[in-house]
Amino acid sequence: MWDVEDGDVWLLDRFNSEPDDVLIKIAVVLWGIWFARNKRIFENTNLTPAMAMNWSKIQVEEWRQANKKLQVDTDPLSSSARADIKWKPPSHGVFKVNVDAAVTEGRDFFAVGMVLRNNQGQFLAGRVMRFAGHVPVVEAEMVGVIEAISWANQLQIPSVIVETDSQLCANAIKGENSNNNLLEIGNLIQQCKALIRSSSRVLVDFVRKQANRVAHQIAKIPCMLNGFSDFTSPPSCLLETIMSDFSLIN
Repeated sequence: MWDVEDGDVWLLDRFNSEPDDVLIKIAVVLWGIWFARNKRIFENTNLTPAMAMNWSKIQVEEWRQANKKLQVDTDPLSSSARADIKWKPPSHGVFKVNVDAAVTEGRDFFAVGMVLRNNQGQFLAGRVMRFAGHVPVVEAEMVGVIEAISWANQLQIPSVIVETDSQLCANAIKGENSNNNLLEIGNLIQQCKALIRSSSRVLVDFVRKQANRVAHQIAKIPCMLNGFSDFTSPPSCLLETIMSDFSLIN
């Protein structure tokens, strides 16, 4: 039990004396309070403490995943393991849509990129979309999954796997992250599940970033705000990555 007389002094003492797991818990609480304050001041939205803490936990989990990825990328011993992570074609008669979101700090918009390929790895179609608003990464990724499913339905694809490199989104859609249904993404998760239920042809799955490079690159292509651009042939900036994926399966 802590006796607190001066908040600033107490916080500095904790930073200097507590183990990492306690510091992370403190950071979660502070981040949640800051987020709830901003929602109240700038959007006139009141969050319950549980909503604020759940949002903060998601941000910390994303940071942990990103930190793990950085450690893997900088570890020379993991190069052989990384080489085994590659895009894999779907089975015969099934198509695959890879999707990724691009969120840039300090900008009031985000983008979503998606690419459709067949079981031979051939580029069939691509799309980049741009949305107004500064949102958490997990929300942008969930929007991307929803748009990818809607796009596949518009194209009347008989059977499709939608791959995202957001494990949080994939788990939430599968019902494995029920505690993460907070205000910002709860409605999106339900919307996504409804789309899947209405079309038994769609499966959403998680894939690592190394196997999602084409979607990541197409999300970086400039696009008009609140609009989209379609590609019936691969843009030149994607050719090298597409050919690299293609060579791995032939």
